[in-house]
Amino acid sequence: MNLEELIREHEDIILRIKTRLYFLIEFESQLVIATEKKNFKIKNDIVYRMIMDSWDMLVIDFASLAKGMMGEGGLFNQMKANLHQIKPLNKKKVEVPKGSIHFMNEYPSEEELNRIKVELDKNFVNEMLKGNRDALFHLFPKAKQRDPLKIRPEDIDDLKNEFEKLITDVIDDRNKHRAHKFENIKDKTSYEHLSFKILNVKFEEVEKLMNSIRLVVCNSSFGYADMNLANKTEVAKDLITMILWGSNKMIDMCSEINEKLNIGNKNVLSQTFGYLLREKMLKDSHAYHTRIMTGDLKPIDAKEGEGKDFCFNDVSLITMREKGI
Repeated sequence: MNLEELIREHEDIILRIKTRLYFLIEFESQLVIATEKKNFKIKNDIVYRMIMDSWDMLVIDFASLAKGMMGEGGLFNQMKANLHQIKPLNKKKVEVPKGSIHFMNEYPSEEELNRIKVELDKNFVNEMLKGNRDALFHLFPKAKQRDPLKIRPEDIDDLKNEFEKLITDVIDDRNKHRAHKFENIKDKTSYEHLSFKILNVKFEEVEKLMNSIRLVVCNSSFGYADMNLANKTEVAKDLITMILWGSNKMIDMCSEINEKLNIGNKNVLSQTFGYLLREKMLKDSHAYHTRIMTGDLKPIDAKEGEGKDFCFNDVSLITMREKGI
């Protein structure tokens, strides 16, 4: 099998899986901004569950990819079966890029220009050879002691074992919390859900591993990037608004869109001003919540002791605002 094709396939899978993580990190960040880390009520459980489901699928797919890489026909065993493709870069195979050299000041003599070109080409070749060798030793540290340098099957086994250590938490999270949680319902062992921050670190480590493999096999690197087409920040704000205030009808009512704009249909104008009014509603709710928590104001119909855990998006805050309290 051509390892370069297999590497490219895995890179594409990683890009597609990680799109969820890029959004979830932004969602978490915007949720903290919107709620100011205060208690809040979930007014749209369907949207909230969709976010939790996306978190589950992120871990499930990540774990599935890792299991596949370690499986019988996976990446590591394919590397072992194609050791001839994993070797130090041959100096003669390094292609020096062609191009022109531009100078800001006085143009050098032809002799000096040729000397500079030779020096640049030499440095380029040396950097390519060093990068390849560094990647080899990063992947296969035991090979550093060998002369001549040659990768052995046991080196691939060691690399696979290190990868398994890195990814075990992801697989445990998948099995205990996501894909098989009800199959292990009697297991009372405590397992932590992997946070977005930890998952991001895991992804970055896998990306580094894949880039080292690519550098050794293909003499090139790959840039991992966010492949979401939509604006993550704006989508996160929209979904958080729905979670905090409910359906669009409830959002419109709470933010007084129809009353302020005096229009019955939703058009671009209403959506623009509606967004600004929803931002104001958020600000007002926090202001009322602060007054309640400091004892300056008592919630409508609140029972004794309810103020301590009062949610900033409680419906009574909307009622209080409408009554001008």
